[in-house]
Amino acid sequence: MPEASHSSPSLEVTRRKSRDCRPASVRDWLAAHARVRFGRLNKFAAVRAARDVLVRFMARDGTGILFLTPYGFQILLPATYTNFVMMALDGILFHLPLLELARRAIRPGDVVVDGGSNIGFFALFAAGLLGENGCVFAFEPDPETFLLLRRNVERNGMTGMVQLEEKALADANRSFDFSVAVQEPMLSSLVAIGDHDSRAICVQGVRLDDYLRLNGKRKVDVIKLDLEGGEPSALDGMSSTLATARLIIFEVNESQLEKVGVDPVTLVVRTIQRGAFDTVLFIDVQTDRICGWEPEKFRAALHEYKCVNVLCAKAGVI
Repeated sequence: MPEASHSSPSLEVTRRKSRDCRPASVRDWLAAHARVRFGRLNKFAAVRAARDVLVRFMARDGTGILFLTPYGFQILLPATYTNFVMMALDGILFHLPLLELARRAIRPGDVVVDGGSNIGFFALFAAGLLGENGCVFAFEPDPETFLLLRRNVERNGMTGMVQLEEKALADANRSFDFSVAVQEPMLSSLVAIGDHDSRAICVQGVRLDDYLRLNGKRKVDVIKLDLEGGEPSALDGMSSTLATARLIIFEVNESQLEKVGVDPVTLVVRTIQRGAFDTVLFIDVQTDRICGWEPEKFRAALHEYKCVNVLCAKAGVI
């Protein structure tokens, strides 16, 4: 296995006061606050119903709240998703250190894969760095979320650069049961959630190695995965692709990996070996500090925070 480097002072990105989004207008600000306010009154069904009517009235097309970003694109959020809107009002929709590291790695003309694209924040961020000859393949299997992803790509005029696929990255080209988290769509996964707020649907899975070959792509430069426990399956379907990638960013979700019987450290080590990566880092989500790869410290951080983002890169990329 290649020697994994430790973080250096030049790679430290601590928590900043900068924001990656803000409401696009007074109307959007009002709709967002109507969604997240009322506090203890939320326990009353009449209050919740009145709030929903108010939000639908102020939201764009009755369904979305528009936010601006400093990266040159707009992002439409689902007006029904309280926690997502709350994050946006706090000014953070994506981990800033990951965006900074991705910005350093993505080059004009690159091919980028966004697995678990959700509403498209990372796909649009990457597309803005690629120039005319690059492209992003954005995979999102949830049909309702996929519609919003498409709207965001079209709104920003990126249809020529972002290829949308209503599919799940997996280890086989077949149908899979997909667990949709009704109240928390960002938690939807190929790994069963199994609570009363989830429902199962059937989605199409695809091996990334096969998909790229069929689409005439011989390599991928940057990969981002946020699959809520589906990462082991997706990584098993991209062994050849990992060998060509300069950078992969993926989430490690402790509870979801337990359900599928995958050890988190083993998953990271296997990914390093498959891609022959030289630099391995993980993000301390409490401070946004970038940490060098030390398995025991990684395991301790994962146990404390439950989810940790891992970054694997080739030498000299970041």
